[in-house]
Parts: sequence; structure tokens; C-alpha cells
Amino acid sequence: MLTRSWGVVTMMMPAMGWCLVSVWNRLKGVRGRALLAAAFLLASTLSGALTIGREVVSEYQLFSASEVAAAEFADRETAPEAVFLTGTQHKNPVAALAGRSIICGTPSYLYFHGIDYSEQYLAVARMLENPAGSAELFERYGVAYAYISSYERADFDVDEAWFAENGELAGHKIQGKWLFSKADMVLWFEKNLTDAKAEDHLDHIEELAENVPQETDEEPTIAELLQRGGILIPFPAKTRDSVIRELAKFGADRGMIWDPDAMIEALRRREEMMSTAMDNGAALLHPRRPMPHNIGDSFVIMGVSLRGVPFGGGFNNLTDIFFLIGAIDDKTHLRTLAGIGKLLKHPDFLPRLRELETADEILALVREIEGTV
Repeated sequence: MLTRSWGVVTMMMPAMGWCLVSVWNRLKGVRGRALLAAAFLLASTLSGALTIGREVVSEYQLFSASEVAAAEFADRETAPEAVFLTGTQHKNPVAALAGRSIICGTPSYLYFHGIDYSEQYLAVARMLENPAGSAELFERYGVAYAYISSYERADFDVDEAWFAENGELAGHKIQGKWLFSKADMVLWFEKNLTDAKAEDHLDHIEELAENVPQETDEEPTIAELLQRGGILIPFPAKTRDSVIRELAKFGADRGMIWDPDAMIEALRRREEMMSTAMDNGAALLHPRRPMPHNIGDSFVIMGVSLRGVPFGGGFNNLTDIFFLIGAIDDKTHLRTLAGIGKLLKHPDFLPRLRELETADEILALVREIEGTV
């Protein structure tokens, strides 16, 4: 930070000198000219010192560690001429750190130089938001890679489900650690949990979680999270919307969810993005982002339907096992997702679960299977 600020001050020094000489000449013949010039010099120097002081104590960060790691990977693993689809933010690690070409940077910079980049901006928006209908644009601009971060998600309604479904899973080891796009990883994992490939990535999800900030030091088991949230058997819901309402209401009744309406809305938006129902008849409901201000603590609620509910997936198009994951931070969410994934991949878990009749029996089964995976 100090280096950047000192560089700015250094570039300003010739201009400050010119201003000082100009003021000195303009004040020729004025009484107290030396005093006025000294005051101007002092004010100019003080403003520069304050700028440096502000940057010394500032926590501003131009690029995060994950952005640097992503740029290093792009620089190392992609061709120098590769074209990336990214957002239009000026802080773009792909362009600034990796030196790769992008479709469109910040249009406002070029606009004031008389260059109209509106066509490229609209192309970026269309490719991110409607990639399925943008094959011609991908070909026209020669897009080889897509970089999706919080900036792209904030500025565009990115169709992450399409990218997760149609792109390869982005997992690479950097300095002995796996580097993943967390959002894409979670989407891919939820969609392919019943596939054989998903089991290979369960440990990678846990490894990813180790590098994510956490609000607390606790590492609760799935059984412990279920004790907090509770188990609904038989689960009375008969429709997709009633599943969401019943789970949120049950969590509120147990004091785990403070604003059930906000949770219901967040769950609906997540399901509209891509159903969390899987081919094995289970569904992993959760908000797209943790909601630490709406829950008392991390929890898992399970609902077991005796007949099944049309929920966008499942065997015979029905889902009968519902998990609601409430996590106070990303790390807990990823760990919980991986833990439930291991339970569901165990060959005995779901068949035995569907034979049980009480919450205590289900909790005992979870403890038993969890102790073996």
C-alpha cells in the first residue's frame, strides 16, 4: 500500500513544483509573498503526507489471494492468446495479472476517449446471462474460458447452472492445495451427487472448506446438526412449495430460524436457479448464500415423506428425503454438504432410512453410518 501511495505522490511532485513556481510568479510584488508561498508548500506537503498515512493504516486490497491464485493458474495453464469471458470490472485479475484478453473491460474509460464499447458490453451480458442461446457470440469472440466471480454475479444474472453443466469441473492443485470456484463446485456437486464421479470430489470439497473463513471453530457432525434442527417424520408436505414452507416453519418453531419468510424466499430463489432434488430421491435445500443473521446456529432439518413429492427430480419423479441446510458460514455449509453427500453415497443409508418410522431411529442410523464414512 505504501509503495502505491508513494508512487502517486512521486508522480505528483513535478506538478506540485510547477504550481509552486506559478504561484510565486503571480504573487510578484505582493507583500508577504514568501509567507504565502511557504503556506502553499506546507499545505501541499501535508496533504501528501496524509495520503501516505491513510494508505499505511488502510486495509484496502486490490486483489485477494484467491484472485491472485486464479490469475496464476490462467497464466500457467492457458495459452497467451486465450480469450476469457469475464465481467467488465476494472479490477480484473485475468486481464491485469494474467495478461489474457477479455471481451470488454470497463466501458466508461474508453467512452470518454470516444470509443463506443456498448456492443461488446451487451455481448458479455448475453453470454453470461443466456449462454445456451449465445453460441454465435462465443464463436465470434473466440471465447475459450469463462471467469465467474463475485463481480460477475453482482453485475449480471449469470446462468451458473448452465456453466456448471456444460463446462468441465474446475479443480486444480496449486502449491499442494486444490483451487475451485466454490459456487460452481457446489452446483456441480449437487447436480452429480449420485454419479460415480462425485465420490471422487467429496474430499476435494472438504479440502476447499479448509481454506474458507469460518465464524466459529466448531466442526459439528451431521448427527449433531440434526439434533439441533430436528427430524420430521412423517413429513406432511405434498407440493414443492409446501416442502419449503413446512421446513422453514419447523425451523422457526424450534428457534433455529428467526425470519421464516426470508428463508422461504431464499429457498425458492435457489430452487428456481436449479432444483436441489437428486436422482436418488433426496433433496438438499439451502439458500444460495449462508444467512448468519437469520439463524441461531448451524443446523440440518430432515423431512421424510412417506409417499414422495414432485420436486424436480428423484426416482419416479418423486423426492421423499428432504434436508434443509442452515449454515452460519461458507465453511460449515461446505462441510455439511460433503458430510451429507457421504451419507447418501453409502449403499445402506437410504434403503435403511426408508424402512424407519421414528426420528430417534433415523438419528441412530445417521450416527452409525457417519462413523464408518
